[in-house]
Amino acid sequence: MRLALGIAMLAVVIASGVPATAHHSNPHYFDMAKVVTLDGVVLRVRCINPHVILYLQSKNATGEQETWVIHGASLSNAVRQVGLKDRLQPGISVTVRAWPSRV
Repeated sequence: MRLALGIAMLAVVIASGVPATAHHSNPHYFDMAKVVTLDGVVLRVRCINPHVILYLQSKNATGEQETWVIHGASLSNAVRQVGLKDRLQPGISVTVRAWPSRV
């Protein structure tokens, strides 16, 4: 009986930790104190659960072309926002405000 109770308690402890590891923290991956504004052309859009990923070609401060990978809202949020998923098509010009990566 004690062994069964011990196994049940262990299972509860393990199961309670799973949801916490499934979600990531924005401040851990992105510098939330800085905001970067990018003007550029959309190269590619990928709707991968759980986020929309936007490939953006922009010019840096020296005028050189660089490609940014922008992790956007969740796919369900993008669909709910006024046609965001339909409007983000390769070739259009956009302005993006984003937090830079901490890497």
